[in-house]
Amino acid sequence: MRAKKAGVTVPEPYAFLNNILVLEYIGKDDIAPPLNKAHIKDPKKVFDTIIKETKKLYKDAGLVHADLSQFNILMDDGKVVLIDFGQATLPTHPHADEFLERDVRNICNYFSKLGVKCDEKNVIEQIRG
Repeated sequence: MRAKKAGVTVPEPYAFLNNILVLEYIGKDDIAPPLNKAHIKDPKKVFDTIIKETKKLYKDAGLVHADLSQFNILMDDGKVVLIDFGQATLPTHPHADEFLERDVRNICNYFSKLGVKCDEKNVIEQIRG
């Protein structure tokens, strides 16, 4: 809910009870594919969008995803949607920096295989900006 309120592109949360969360269905007929299964026309543009969304998550929602990878990002008709916030934490958590660095490393490693140049330290500075 924090991420959605901050304008991060995430599924709409509808309801929750105990450990059950009901979210918006992402996709048309079939569920939107995760990043690693999607056809990406412009990897650099998608990478930049993911970093922008991660920055909004950090700066505006006050959260670190803590499990961000090509498996927790859906591609809905070319649009990036972050999912799976079960491990998300506040930036004040004692390991938040470590989690953010791991998130960025995961994304940089994935996109470097697609030809996108990524300087992890610069990306982290950009997110914290």
